[in-house]
Amino acid sequence: MAHTPVNKFKEGDDVQQYFLLRDMSRRTARTGKPYLDLILADRTGTIKGKVWSEALDKLDDQVGPGVFVGVRGRVETFNQEMTITVTTLVSTADIEARRGVVKDFDPDLLIPRTPGDVAVMWKDLLDVVENELQDQHVRNLVREVLTRYGEEFKTSPAARMYHHGYLGGLLEHTHKITQLALAVKDLYPQLDGDVLLAGAILHDVGKIKEMSGFLNPSTTMAGHFLGHIILGRDMVRDVLTAMGLSDSDSEKIIQIEHIILSHHGQMEFGSPVLPLTREALVVHALDDLDAKMKMINDHIDSDKTEESFTSWHKVLKRSIFKGTCRSDADDLTND
Repeated sequence: MAHTPVNKFKEGDDVQQYFLLRDMSRRTARTGKPYLDLILADRTGTIKGKVWSEALDKLDDQVGPGVFVGVRGRVETFNQEMTITVTTLVSTADIEARRGVVKDFDPDLLIPRTPGDVAVMWKDLLDVVENELQDQHVRNLVREVLTRYGEEFKTSPAARMYHHGYLGGLLEHTHKITQLALAVKDLYPQLDGDVLLAGAILHDVGKIKEMSGFLNPSTTMAGHFLGHIILGRDMVRDVLTAMGLSDSDSEKIIQIEHIILSHHGQMEFGSPVLPLTREALVVHALDDLDAKMKMINDHIDSDKTEESFTSWHKVLKRSIFKGTCRSDADDLTND
């Protein structure tokens, strides 16, 4: 079966193809009948799906989040969002068990991933380390963290679902914040460039240990108990110890750790301390900006109606004016 990218669907399209099932939740309609809410994905994005009660008996036992599935249905508009009304939902494992082969199945088309060039973004980060960080201890620290965790950094998501929740999402998010930090550094000469840029690069490094997998990102045991903020600070401390250094070797190192601990901005949002330096405040603001811009862009891109405003965004708690906003993919192309 031919694959139509998620971002090319139009209302009224008949669907018969494979997806990655990112999420599946059982709900109850106002009529009292059960149904399923789905989030279906391919490498271009996600689309919601509904399995109404009359189609539930067509499910197989192997269907669940993180599973590749074959879907039949029709694209419709539901609450101002493109949604596939699913009539058949079956795992590729079940198809293979029954038929011996999954015809035309290409998982590479279905794995959500950053639209940016991983090699280019990674090189940009390394160039910042080598060319922008002046303090030797800071430069060595950041270089060693990126060397030790490089492969995970390139593949980890930045979140489970709401922003950059896909293969390479952490790198994309970190790259964007670092590029923004470079621009802000030139506008505010009072900022310490070493602390700001090192903090931008390392602020979310704990995501590597907080989550596992990218087909269906899940929170690890350490992620549940400690969270990425504490994990990230511990990762930096571990690298310092291995290098025979401590935060007393440079007054800038403890300020970088402070950025990791404070980058959520408020204690009620998970930071154990408030931002107490200019650099910490900037990284918090840029982190919040990039996360919200990603959520806004994704929400606008998923809304294919002719309305001027999107449907309600449950995290941002508002509808968004569509205007002439470009997609995140366009932004990455022009970086």
